Amino acid sequence: MKSRLVNLLEEAQFAEIVEIAAGNKRVLSLLSAQTYHADNLIGWRAVQVFGMAAQRIAEGGAKAMSNMCAITCGGSSGWSMMNRVASAGALRN
Repeated sequence: MKSRLVNLLEEAQFAEIVEIAAGNKRVLSLLSAQTYHADNLIGWRAVQVFGMAAQRIAEGGAKAMSNMCAITCGGSSGWSMMNRVASAGALRN
């Protein structure tokens, strides 16, 4: 899954990643890890598509949001990810 995700990020296939994430919340964790990719373009694409995928998952309601936060906000790496998402403008008021 990880190598497929990186390939999709390289090709900027955001819609496909969002569709995969809608059925597999683990993708958010993998996207979070890719924000530290050696290639900054891949890292920032991961931030961008993370916001898109989170929005799609949030459409599933409060339970989906709770699960998403448990996956992505656990520990210090989760907060780092959320800071990168916010700085990229993916989170809106």
